[in-house]
Amino acid sequence: MMTTSQVSEQPRRYLYLLIVAFCGFVTSFAAHVVNTNLAAYGTTMGVGAFIIGLIIAAYGFAELLTKPLAGFIADRAGMKRVLQIGIVGFIFASFLFFFINPTYLILIRFLQGLGASAFSTLSVALVAKYFIKGRGIAYGIYNTIKGIGYAIAPLSGGVLVVNWGFSSLFLVTSFIASLAFLMSCFLPSDREMDGRDGVVAKSTFQQFLEPFEERRLLPVYGAIVINTFLVGALFGFLPIYLYSRGYTPVESGIVISFVTISYVSIQPIAGYLADRIDIRLTIIIGLFLAGLGISIATFTSGTALVFCVVFAACGAGIVWTNCDTLVSLLVKDEKLGAGMGAAQFFKEFGDMGGPLFIGGMSQLFGIQIGFVMCGVLALLSLIIVVHAKTFKQAFDKII
Repeated sequence: MMTTSQVSEQPRRYLYLLIVAFCGFVTSFAAHVVNTNLAAYGTTMGVGAFIIGLIIAAYGFAELLTKPLAGFIADRAGMKRVLQIGIVGFIFASFLFFFINPTYLILIRFLQGLGASAFSTLSVALVAKYFIKGRGIAYGIYNTIKGIGYAIAPLSGGVLVVNWGFSSLFLVTSFIASLAFLMSCFLPSDREMDGRDGVVAKSTFQQFLEPFEERRLLPVYGAIVINTFLVGALFGFLPIYLYSRGYTPVESGIVISFVTISYVSIQPIAGYLADRIDIRLTIIIGLFLAGLGISIATFTSGTALVFCVVFAACGAGIVWTNCDTLVSLLVKDEKLGAGMGAAQFFKEFGDMGGPLFIGGMSQLFGIQIGFVMCGVLALLSLIIVVHAKTFKQAFDKII
């Protein structure tokens, strides 16, 4: 039996990292490969934008509800075990699409979201379990691989739909989820590593709420929510803004490609820095870059606009990765699953709330004001974050 510290020293821990990162890739790819190709489903089934919106929300809502619960249960039943249960549930939901009326797609997406919430949360938590040292770069690698799923899903999904129909998306997602399950069998048991095999701790509702009430975690959760607002602006509304400014689809695609590449590629660098300097400092700088970049982007054009959104994407990527690392360092090891589940809950909350905020502001005042208000909100929140006890010492190093 290997202890946590022994696993953390092993060269094989990078193999374990690739396995859990692939699990993360499955969740991001599965979420976006369907969502970005729902127009084909809408045309075939004769449903409008509102129903499509509900289908998109169903997956995210399921994750929002169950990520904290999955982490909480995993601290008692074992992370690997709950991760594998989640994968099996996701595979079942994907295959179910072939046996029910396609009009029930919203149910399928909700069930997929329930399964994905478990192995998404536990794959994040297991990174911390396997990496006591070098945790920052490990999270950088994890989030880069997971981010690739977001990046390739729209195009690959489009190719699948055009050539083999909408149902092929569920065949492919069930296949890669099955591959993730087989790979997960090679992960060491975290309960054996902790010497807790066969031991199940008693649980109370108050224990479930503890990660949400931990005062030193609250500023980190705030940074997570604001950052996901900014990510929503970059990837959800930047294409709309570019269209309003007269950019062609090709020109807009080039700009979004720069944003995506910057967002994904900065994350291993952010993790590397987090292992060498105060991680809280990297989050403060990242949030500042993201907020400032989005605030001024709409006052520029051409090369200057590209630089602004690239800076914003780099800042958002830094915060995205290093908040995971910071939460894993702040929570107790026996509550790692619950802590990471709570962090993932706030990411999902920001993912859902961000588009609503910037969409509402854009509808009322125009998309330029929507972007500016999103960036200003981030900069104002930064004032609160740096005065919080969790971050204040790191901010004092700047000034």
